[in-house]
Amino acid sequence: SPSRSTTTSPSASKTCSGTWMRFSECRKSRGDIMNITTEEREYLIHAPKMILKKPRKLFQNVNGCRRNDFTARSEDDEQFSIFLRQNMMLGEDFSMGLRWKCREAEREIILCRFNGPHGGNRAIPMHFVPHIHLLNIEDAQEDLFHENDVHETERYHTFEEAIPLFLEYCGLKDAASYFPSAYETVLF
Repeated sequence: SPSRSTTTSPSASKTCSGTWMRFSECRKSRGDIMNITTEEREYLIHAPKMILKKPRKLFQNVNGCRRNDFTARSEDDEQFSIFLRQNMMLGEDFSMGLRWKCREAEREIILCRFNGPHGGNRAIPMHFVPHIHLLNIEDAQEDLFHENDVHETERYHTFEEAIPLFLEYCGLKDAASYFPSAYETVLF
């Protein structure tokens, strides 16, 4: 369950036919560039990453939304972009996501999103509580890239609570130095 798991062994997905190689090389050698597996998705999400383009110290206010964007790279040179968004009128309406810059498909694919309770969809009751979206593997195998594998979570309730959990979940090793207030412990 995404609300409980925070680590995945990278060696399980980095080994392709018993050979150690970069994730993208493994995918090319199998000839199924977008036939991503659950294990590969989890590896991409949880692989240790270093921040490249630093996030802004202060969030930008754009069209009624607080926002911050930055990029990261995994140890095996996969590229990612990260977004943090919060509605300025309804603070509980927020989203933060991890996009994989898939070289083989020449596109960015959202691997996961942490959302607040934003409502508005009776078909998905999880939208009324904090929830996590993951790339749907079955859809991805049909070249449809939806993050409609949705899981309810109780690990966070506010934007501020979600930030450090999301950054840790996505393996961003140096995130605390860029978001120090998100990692401060409130004693009372």
